[in-house]
Amino acid sequence: MKRRRLVSKLCLALLAGLMALGVCEIILRAFRPSRLVGVGTDRVAKAQDYGWFFPANEPIDFIHPDTGRVFSEDRTNSEGWNDAERTKTKPPGVFRILFVGDSVTFGVVRRADLYTRQCERLLHEQGYANVEIISMGVGGWGTDQSLEALRREGVAYDPDLVIYQFCGNDVTDNLQPTPTTPAHSIFQKKPFRYEIEQDGLIRRDRHVQRRQLPLSIRLKQWLLKSALAWNLNQMRHAFFHLEERPWERQDAAHAVYTNEQGEVLSRNIPASRPDDWWASRKPNPDSAYFPYRYGPEPEALRDAWRLLELLILEMKALCEQNDAHFAVFSEESEEGKREYVLSWGCFHSDADGDFVRHEGERVPVNWKRYEQNLREICARHRIPLIAPKRKYERYQYDPHANAAGNLAMAHDIAEFLIAADMLPSAEARAATAIHDSP
Repeated sequence: MKRRRLVSKLCLALLAGLMALGVCEIILRAFRPSRLVGVGTDRVAKAQDYGWFFPANEPIDFIHPDTGRVFSEDRTNSEGWNDAERTKTKPPGVFRILFVGDSVTFGVVRRADLYTRQCERLLHEQGYANVEIISMGVGGWGTDQSLEALRREGVAYDPDLVIYQFCGNDVTDNLQPTPTTPAHSIFQKKPFRYEIEQDGLIRRDRHVQRRQLPLSIRLKQWLLKSALAWNLNQMRHAFFHLEERPWERQDAAHAVYTNEQGEVLSRNIPASRPDDWWASRKPNPDSAYFPYRYGPEPEALRDAWRLLELLILEMKALCEQNDAHFAVFSEESEEGKREYVLSWGCFHSDADGDFVRHEGERVPVNWKRYEQNLREICARHRIPLIAPKRKYERYQYDPHANAAGNLAMAHDIAEFLIAADMLPSAEARAATAIHDSP
């Protein structure tokens, strides 16, 4: 009899415990659901097209690189982009601007502070209330993946203007993967590769072998789908000051990290990162892809820039086929990033100019080389180039622009579009609205 009572009490206690866990799970799913740590994974359907992408309607954690403060107010939209929900059918009288790019366009800021959102707000304040700006960007992407996104999804939104956001690492990201790319690099997941053949662009499909994860990792993935398990794991990391351990670290030119699940990490190494982290990533003037050289560039770097040019031209042609204008925005070669690399000793500067120390020698660097090369490409093909005029303030522990830097970008873009008369006049907007009305 006593044994039966004891078993009954244990069963009731177990049932009460399970009910309490269930209630906790329901509450946490509503207020603090589990989420990815990074800006992409290869375990969603669209990864078959792009290499890595973000799940639809996924909560986005923005972790401030300098303070570590976490903001969790944003979600991806139903298509997986870090943007508001959009309809493919363009509303009457709306002038649509589509940005395609990488982590700059995805955002290393809260969405409200992202340059595309702030640019839209600035244009509305200037009287262009019918302008709608759509963002399509994923961290780690190159120009090639931006082109794929434009072709596969972007043109379906019927944009009036497409702006490709250029970042300096696009030049070499477009070459990935190469024979020397590590086996576990996120770039190995790219299902295609663009190459130059007879001075033209050719796209080659790649067979991406999906790596079988160890049973322990698969079990952890399954458990972390629970909001309760995910939050307990977060508390464990916070309490014991644990860091995410990158599964694979890339070289200096490709500072993209993946965790054991193959997801790109958006968390940066904390503010306590040692100076030798930067010492191992300082520019190497002997590299064939060193971008800041004076004088003639090596053949490998010239080929990389030529590939970038052909990809940009493919974007331009695609836009023209779909009755959209095309422009390029560059966040490179501006004072904010220069100050950032100087602050970490990657470059040095004195009265004679910028330079790097390499093997005991002083090597002058041309900090404006990115902008010069891009300006030449755009001039050759009559492509409007939105180059930086303001300083884009950066984080202390991350080279991306912070909220103030994003606002400066937004001002530069809005002013350029208005000055270049790339937006419809009030009369044209009114006429379009009347024409499009049923």
